[in-house]
Amino acid sequence: MRYWIMSFTLILFAAIHSESQETKKKDDGGKDSKSEHKEPTEYLGKSFDQWREDLNFAKQKDPSKREAAMKAVLMFSLTKAGDAMPDIVADLKRHPKVNVDLSVRVNGIMALNTYFLHGANAKKKPDSTLVKDVLDMYKRFLKDPQVIVKERTVQGLKYIGPEARDLLDDVIPLAKDSSTWELRKEAIPILVLLAAKEKGPGDTKALTALRFVADPKNENSYVVRALAVTGLGIVGHDTALVDIKKALNDKSKDVRIAAVQAMVYSKDLALIDLKRVIDDKDQVQPKEVRLAAIPTYGAAGEEKALKGLSELLSHPDKDFRMAALNTIAQLAKHIKTQPKDLTFKKLEERIPVEKEPIINIWLHTTIMIALGGVDKQHMQAISPKLKHKDKPVRLTALQVIAMAGPKAKPFCYDPVMELINDADAHVAVSAIETLVHLHAYEAIPTLKMLMDDMKMRPEIREACETAIDHFDVLKMKEKNEKKTPPDKK
Repeated sequence: MRYWIMSFTLILFAAIHSESQETKKKDDGGKDSKSEHKEPTEYLGKSFDQWREDLNFAKQKDPSKREAAMKAVLMFSLTKAGDAMPDIVADLKRHPKVNVDLSVRVNGIMALNTYFLHGANAKKKPDSTLVKDVLDMYKRFLKDPQVIVKERTVQGLKYIGPEARDLLDDVIPLAKDSSTWELRKEAIPILVLLAAKEKGPGDTKALTALRFVADPKNENSYVVRALAVTGLGIVGHDTALVDIKKALNDKSKDVRIAAVQAMVYSKDLALIDLKRVIDDKDQVQPKEVRLAAIPTYGAAGEEKALKGLSELLSHPDKDFRMAALNTIAQLAKHIKTQPKDLTFKKLEERIPVEKEPIINIWLHTTIMIALGGVDKQHMQAISPKLKHKDKPVRLTALQVIAMAGPKAKPFCYDPVMELINDADAHVAVSAIETLVHLHAYEAIPTLKMLMDDMKMRPEIREACETAIDHFDVLKMKEKNEKKTPPDKK
């Protein structure tokens, strides 16, 4: 059975190994070596002004040309595209007094949505007049008889900003719209976004709608029900716990998983119910639901959850042990190492009896996370796993060693070097990449020899070449850091 991937590997040893990702190479002047991005002066042979001219509905009667122009103006700079947005609004807001072609309306809405999306990504606040005009128009389009218009409109609200909250009452009916489940699927996340508050329950009308949709008597789509249950947690917080617990009886496993995950918003109040799901002595819940409850239990209770999570380290099912260990690692800041608390002792006690090698590696790793750094005893325990007969075990050991960084080199360099000749190409490539993380410059001659060996497997030669390039970047970075005065760093 597949192991749960340890999500904490992305933060492993962050306290003692905080090297930044590879930066762009820069020249002596401090500017990027690549030429700066130039704003396009034309698209498909036409300038921005020519495309914008086609947006003029008074002159351009051909809807296909206006539609093409709506898409084309987005190919220019954000500023220029912004100049064209009022033209699109002017065209669309004529409807329904003037019948604007459906395709023009849909693509016009999508053009506006795309503009606001790009503006949000660029952290550029849109013009307030434009926002007001768009929201006035969207308010009408949310009631449009055409489903596709309503769907594209509701999708765009999340990019506009806080002002979109004014349309919450217009979005709520779409969460219950009977025309198609896809519209409800798009509307519910927007409803949740507009209705939720950072602290305390959100809009009561939105909660009422979410309760209605979460009920299988009212909603046949499990996807929509799952979204509604998640929304109950986000909008209702602890006030929605009773409704969320009802979803634990849903016929869909996915809805039940959504229910246990939504309990995280109820914090301490949900701990008893989550523990009951995890233990599930009556075998009511599928295994996937019980596993999903473990990280939720940890996130809801944090330090209060450590005792219950520690008890799961001896669970007969290895997937439960792995899920508990993963969650404990996420809560490592709450583990007391001096004097050792119950969780730390449970981790240590489990090491000699844990027969699953991958879990054993993560036990050592979790202890090091709690200790705040690479520890000789635990790294020397992980290093022999590099010779394990099973490929996943060797890869897991390499993953941990790479995350540990240069401080792991004294304990792991030689066995990692041996793996660059591993029969499995995936393992061999991972070993080569790990050498870079170890800052193992002494491996460069060997890597160059393998790179130049035409009989060597292509993937190995390519990995060696990439590793050597990365070593060059590391050397340059270290050289620059030595030149930089301490007060400039």
